[in-house]
Amino acid sequence: MKVKSAEFSTDLNIPCKSHFPCYQDAFLVTTTKQSLSAAQVYFAIFAELPKGVTLLLRFRNKIVRYFGFKTSESTMAGSLDNMRVGQKVGFLEYMHVSEVEVVSFCEERNMAMWLSVKRVEENSFVIATRVELRTWQARIYMTLIKPFHRVIAPLCIRSALRQGKI
Repeated sequence: MKVKSAEFSTDLNIPCKSHFPCYQDAFLVTTTKQSLSAAQVYFAIFAELPKGVTLLLRFRNKIVRYFGFKTSESTMAGSLDNMRVGQKVGFLEYMHVSEVEVVSFCEERNMAMWLSVKRVEENSFVIATRVELRTWQARIYMTLIKPFHRVIAPLCIRSALRQGKI
C-alpha cells in the first residue's frame, strides 16, 4: 500500500504544450486488488473523498467564488457504470475513458485543469494533475493551494487503499 511521487509522464492523454505557466504533479500507487481498470481506480479515489477533504473543498469554494473560479459540489466521479466522454461530474468533464486511462478536465477563465488515472502495470497506477495557470489570480491561487495539494492528493489515494476500494 504505497503512494509515492512519480514523474509526470508525457504519454498521458493530457495536453502538454501551452504558452501559459503550469503546475503538474503525479503519484504512483500500487493497488491491493488485481485486474482493476483505470475507471475503477478513478471512481474509488474520487467518488467519495475523505470527510476532511470534503470540508476543505467546501471552504475553498466559499472563498474562490469571489475571484471568478468555478465551484461545485465536492464529488468528482459520478457513477462508475456511466463514465463516458463528455459526461459532466461536479466541475469536471470526462475527456478520455478507457480500460487503461481516465482523464477529466475543467476549463474556466482563470485556469484549465486535467486529472488522469492511468494504469502503468497490472496493479500500479499513476494519478496525475496538470493545471494551466491563465491569469495572475490563478498563479496566486496555485501558490496558496500547492502545499495542500501535495498532502491532500496522496491522502485521498491512501484513503481508498485503507478502505479496500483499490
